[in-house]
Amino acid sequence: MGTSTGAYYLRLYRHPLVVQLSDAPALLSQLPMAQLQQAQRLLRHSGRLAAVLGSSPVQPSWLDQALSFTRTTDPALRSGLLATRLRATYTPLASAPLVLYTLRLGEEFMLNVEYVLLVLPPATLAAEEVLDQLQPTEESHYNP
Repeated sequence: MGTSTGAYYLRLYRHPLVVQLSDAPALLSQLPMAQLQQAQRLLRHSGRLAAVLGSSPVQPSWLDQALSFTRTTDPALRSGLLATRLRATYTPLASAPLVLYTLRLGEEFMLNVEYVLLVLPPATLAAEEVLDQLQPTEESHYNP
């Protein structure tokens, strides 16, 4: 029994991600999106999630939104989450081969950019296919 408890301790409490985030909580905001769910799970099971969130600039609502973004494949929901995070408004553009969204960025956005076109293609679509489908056609109109 002691051996299994020791192995559990080593796997959970000494996991490199738990140790890294416990030592430097601000790194949570720099993790790749794909690692956020694992980080939250490990920190929650080790009892360190509240301490890491309390010591980092990451708010619990930010983490929840980021995890919602990674868990869904619905482009409309993902666009809404991204727009909320950027304090932008978004509008779907129905005339494109892929579903595009116009994100209108507010004046407080750090770059002098009024709007961006956002596409959230299915993960099964290769990058070359996405680029091919984004080529303007005579019937596509990207007028924000």
